[in-house]
Amino acid sequence: MATSCIGSIVENLIDSNPIDFIENKENSPTFLSYSGGVSHPDLLLTYPALSDRVQHKLIDNPGGAGHKILLSSVIKYDLLIGSLDEPTGTSKRQTGLNLKT
Repeated sequence: MATSCIGSIVENLIDSNPIDFIENKENSPTFLSYSGGVSHPDLLLTYPALSDRVQHKLIDNPGGAGHKILLSSVIKYDLLIGSLDEPTGTSKRQTGLNLKT
C-alpha cells in the first residue's frame, strides 16, 4: 500500500503493465539517516522475461551521506535457437548498471 502520491503512481504502473518488481533480497535499508532512522527507497523494476536474469546487491557508498548503492546487472544469453522467453545458448555475458538510491 502506497503512502505517497509517487508511491501510488508506481503501484498503478506495476499493476497495469507487464512489469516485475524485484525486492531487495537482503532486506537491509538503503538509506541510513544521521538521526538513526532507516528506509528502503530502492526500486528495481524489470520486464517479466528478464526477471530471472536480473541480479542485484547493495554496496556501501564510499562517499557516505547515508546512501547505499544498488548495483544491478542483467545476464545476457547468447541465443542459438529460441526467443528471450526460452534461452537455449549456454554462453553468458553480463552487463552492469550502477544505480544510486
